[in-house]
Amino acid sequence: MTTMKQIAELAQCSRATVSRVIAGSPLVKENTRVRVQYWLDKTGFQPNRAAQGLIGGRTALIGLCLPSLTEDNCAAFVEAFEAETKKRGYDLLLGVSGRDEKRERVFPAMLLSRRADGFAAVGVGIGEQILEKSQIPGLYLDAADPEKAAALADSLIDKIQNRGEEDPAEDTSL
Repeated sequence: MTTMKQIAELAQCSRATVSRVIAGSPLVKENTRVRVQYWLDKTGFQPNRAAQGLIGGRTALIGLCLPSLTEDNCAAFVEAFEAETKKRGYDLLLGVSGRDEKRERVFPAMLLSRRADGFAAVGVGIGEQILEKSQIPGLYLDAADPEKAAALADSLIDKIQNRGEEDPAEDTSL
């Protein structure tokens, strides 16, 4: 696994410059950015998401809790939801409750322990109760409608990115 230090050595720059290129900072000169990006691409460098989460307070991780993967378009919903979260730079952690209320209740706490940025609960029996008690941004959808998956993912990511700015009385369900 290639490190940021190794990329900096290959690109003949500092680790801070490599970090700025990864973050898309406009402070890096174009020729330096191209050189660093070349080595990032050539080595297949992958930033450490856990370290970024510690530094930036965000992990780019979203949880999705479903009652099942085999009923009511759930698999198609997951595919559409995950495609949208990926487009927006987020990874997905999937939980399947099996309609077990205990598993549904602990899902947000498990995500919180992994420093997830938010979650969506789809068609779970106690979705609204989960949202009320959760310490991370969340949204609830009654059914796994694949045509609503992208909109749900977008709404959740917007809510995460605007955290602290939203109205506490805002409706959190779609």
